[in-house]
Amino acid sequence: MAACMRLQQFAGKNAVQICRRHLSGAKIRKKVRERNPPTIIHKNTTMKEWPFYSATASFDYPKPQGDVAEYPPIKERFPPGKWGCIPDRKAWVMYEKGKDLLDIPHVAERLEELCSKEQVIVYQLPLWQREHGLVEFFQYITKTHLVKGELPDIYGSIEVDDETFNFIKPLVLEVILQEKAQVVQYGRPHQPIKHRTPLQERIKREEESIRQIVNVIRTSLCRKKPHLMKLLQDKKVRIEAYWLRSGYEAIEDNGYFNTGFKHPKGFDQVTKALKFQSSHTANVVLTAEQPLPEFISKEDPLCTEEIPQFRYNPMTVGQHTAPSKPRFVPGYHLGQACEFAYLTINTPGREIDEASLPHPDDMKTITLQAGIGISFSQLLAKAHYLGFSMYHNLTYPLTCQTIVGDGRRFSFFAYQLNTLEQWKSDEVIPQRNICWALDELALYDTVEDGEVKGFNDEVLKTLIKCFLIEPEEREFNLRPYLPEDYEAPVNKKEYIAEEVKHGRN
Repeated sequence: MAACMRLQQFAGKNAVQICRRHLSGAKIRKKVRERNPPTIIHKNTTMKEWPFYSATASFDYPKPQGDVAEYPPIKERFPPGKWGCIPDRKAWVMYEKGKDLLDIPHVAERLEELCSKEQVIVYQLPLWQREHGLVEFFQYITKTHLVKGELPDIYGSIEVDDETFNFIKPLVLEVILQEKAQVVQYGRPHQPIKHRTPLQERIKREEESIRQIVNVIRTSLCRKKPHLMKLLQDKKVRIEAYWLRSGYEAIEDNGYFNTGFKHPKGFDQVTKALKFQSSHTANVVLTAEQPLPEFISKEDPLCTEEIPQFRYNPMTVGQHTAPSKPRFVPGYHLGQACEFAYLTINTPGREIDEASLPHPDDMKTITLQAGIGISFSQLLAKAHYLGFSMYHNLTYPLTCQTIVGDGRRFSFFAYQLNTLEQWKSDEVIPQRNICWALDELALYDTVEDGEVKGFNDEVLKTLIKCFLIEPEEREFNLRPYLPEDYEAPVNKKEYIAEEVKHGRN
């Protein structure tokens, strides 16, 4: 029955009738050809002469598009920007993550998105360490070119007049004598401090001495420099930052790289980079409402100078991994009016016991690496509070001043952060961050018989210059990746929430 239905569809009712007469298949095909001859279209016939042509038939022809053809856009192999050795598919993944981040209007929510991931394997990076060879290591992972023995030209253009210096110097000498007098008093047998060890007492004395010197200089200069009255000063401030550093990709098929080590823990397969998380507690932090001026232009040749290539496994210099969530803390609360780094002062005594070091010069190396790490971490965290990130690079440099000292010896640092793209290869992003460092200098030699001996006027003048640099208001948008109507939360409720969240209460 089914065969008859198919035959009726293609050959007509006559063929079905023949089928019903139980004719053979060959006879049926012959009868069908006789009753339904095939249509033959000759070469010279026109379309209207074809038997199946219909002048009334309508067809949906495509409409003309005009002179310009409309095609869907062709997707480029790589997204906008420079990607180096990152594969095209992975580059698009990173690019889309950056676009999704821009859809979040508030900084707090962006930080939550960046930091609310599952714990990742990072190299926990204390900024004060005793291992050798860490200066080159810190330079490489922070992409920093180091300029030793000098500060930026802006310090040379500032003059400390004799009137100001002669007014401040006796006050600083008095602070030094007071701290020394307290040490003598505390050391008397009949007035021991039972809850402090000698090391704790020395650390406390150094921290208080630094704070007193800062207060004396700042209050003495407020008459001539009104910007010092607007600075926000805080003590024992946390500074934390998270970043990725490229350059650790494998160079052999067996998964080993040039030192013979396997891929270290925390290796990012997408960016071929390692993850780092730094942490530090600063003694004194001063922040301003406006940023410090840039020390040099981003186009200066110094910003593309070479840096040490330290592409070895970080475990070779005593670094270790641990699971952690990314954290960004620049030393102030989100939404604070004074949100730009002005001056950070650190005392090494709480972090490193100099008496336990095998060589006296080791402290200079430790101070140098700490100055680089502290400055970089503070500015990196600050950049994220302004809306920048590893997906959205800086549009202008960020600068800060860092001092490391114990009340008698001081080291001065000036840092300029030019790029956040440490996770891209140096060949693709040749721009470097710059750190200027002055060698350790002694403010005085000793205190004997109630007199400060060997006082160094140049060290005090350098301290004063750090307070004479004025923040400057920029003519461009400082937060280009945030909405134009963005206002940072500064009310009391959110301030308390931040206190509880970060454990500052």
